[in-house]
Amino acid sequence: GELFNEYLRTYLSLGDQYTRGVSLPDDPGEAADYIAARVETGTAIKQSWLEELRPEARLLLELETIAGDLPDMRQRLAMRRRQKTSGFAVLN
Repeated sequence: GELFNEYLRTYLSLGDQYTRGVSLPDDPGEAADYIAARVETGTAIKQSWLEELRPEARLLLELETIAGDLPDMRQRLAMRRRQKTSGFAVLN
Protein backbone atom coordinates (compact mmCIF):
# COMPACT_ATOMS: atom_id res chain seq x y z
CA GLY A 1 0.00 0.00 0.00
CA GLU A 2 2.76 2.44 0.86
CA LEU A 3 4.53 1.91 -2.46
CA PHE A 4 1.34 2.61 -4.38
CA ASN A 5 0.64 5.70 -2.26
CA GLU A 6 4.13 7.02 -3.05
CA TYR A 7 3.54 6.34 -6.74
CA LEU A 8 0.17 8.09 -6.66
CA ARG A 9 1.50 11.14 -4.79
CA THR A 10 4.42 11.45 -7.20
CA TYR A 11 2.20 10.99 -10.25
CA LEU A 12 -0.25 13.63 -9.06
CA SER A 13 2.56 16.03 -8.10
CA LEU A 14 3.81 15.93 -11.68
CA GLY A 15 0.43 17.41 -12.64
CA ASP A 16 0.40 19.94 -9.77
CA GLN A 17 -2.17 17.88 -7.86
CA TYR A 18 -2.09 16.50 -4.34
CA THR A 19 -3.46 13.64 -2.27
CA ARG A 20 -2.68 12.40 1.20
CA GLY A 21 -3.01 8.86 -0.07
CA VAL A 22 -5.62 6.21 -0.49
CA SER A 23 -6.66 3.13 1.40
CA LEU A 24 -6.42 0.05 -0.73
CA PRO A 25 -9.14 -2.60 -0.45
CA ASP A 26 -8.29 -5.52 1.84
CA ASP A 27 -9.12 -8.11 -0.80
CA PRO A 28 -6.04 -8.77 -3.00
CA GLY A 29 -8.13 -9.02 -6.17
CA GLU A 30 -9.88 -5.73 -5.52
CA ALA A 31 -6.58 -4.07 -4.59
CA ALA A 32 -4.97 -5.34 -7.81
CA ASP A 33 -7.89 -4.01 -9.87
CA TYR A 34 -7.76 -0.66 -8.07
CA ILE A 35 -4.04 -0.26 -8.72
CA ALA A 36 -4.26 -1.42 -12.34
CA ALA A 37 -6.89 1.20 -13.10
CA ARG A 38 -4.70 4.01 -11.76
CA VAL A 39 -1.19 3.19 -12.96
CA GLU A 40 -0.01 4.89 -16.14
CA THR A 41 1.83 2.26 -18.15
CA GLY A 42 1.78 0.63 -21.54
CA THR A 43 -1.03 -1.55 -22.76
CA ALA A 44 1.27 -4.57 -23.12
CA ILE A 45 2.15 -4.39 -19.44
CA LYS A 46 -1.48 -3.99 -18.41
CA GLN A 47 -2.39 -6.94 -20.63
CA SER A 48 0.20 -9.07 -18.85
CA TRP A 49 -1.43 -8.11 -15.56
CA LEU A 50 -4.84 -9.15 -16.86
CA GLU A 51 -3.48 -12.51 -17.98
CA GLU A 52 -2.34 -13.30 -14.44
CA LEU A 53 -5.30 -14.98 -12.77
CA ARG A 54 -3.93 -15.13 -9.22
CA PRO A 55 -4.62 -11.79 -7.46
CA GLU A 56 -1.52 -11.99 -5.25
CA ALA A 57 0.72 -12.59 -8.28
CA ARG A 58 -1.00 -9.75 -10.16
CA LEU A 59 -0.34 -7.43 -7.22
CA LEU A 60 3.34 -8.39 -7.26
CA LEU A 61 3.59 -7.66 -10.99
CA GLU A 62 1.96 -4.27 -10.48
CA LEU A 63 4.23 -3.39 -7.58
CA GLU A 64 7.31 -4.40 -9.60
CA THR A 65 6.21 -2.03 -12.36
CA ILE A 66 5.58 0.78 -9.88
CA ALA A 67 8.94 0.25 -8.19
CA GLY A 68 10.63 0.39 -11.58
CA ASP A 69 8.83 3.57 -12.63
CA LEU A 70 9.28 5.53 -9.39
CA PRO A 71 12.97 6.52 -9.74
CA ASP A 72 12.33 8.17 -13.13
CA MET A 73 9.18 9.83 -11.83
CA ARG A 74 11.04 11.22 -8.81
CA GLN A 75 13.74 12.61 -11.08
CA ARG A 76 11.17 14.27 -13.36
CA LEU A 77 9.42 15.74 -10.31
CA ALA A 78 12.69 17.12 -8.92
CA MET A 79 13.48 18.73 -12.30
CA ARG A 80 9.99 20.19 -12.48
CA ARG A 81 10.29 21.70 -9.01
CA ARG A 82 13.70 23.19 -9.84
CA GLN A 83 12.28 24.76 -12.99
CA LYS A 84 9.39 26.27 -11.05
CA THR A 85 11.58 27.76 -8.32
CA SER A 86 14.68 28.95 -10.16
CA GLY A 87 15.63 30.90 -13.21
CA PHE A 88 14.98 34.34 -14.59
CA ALA A 89 11.20 33.99 -14.87
CA VAL A 90 10.87 33.41 -11.11
CA LEU A 91 12.37 36.79 -10.41
CA ASN A 92 9.75 38.63 -12.49
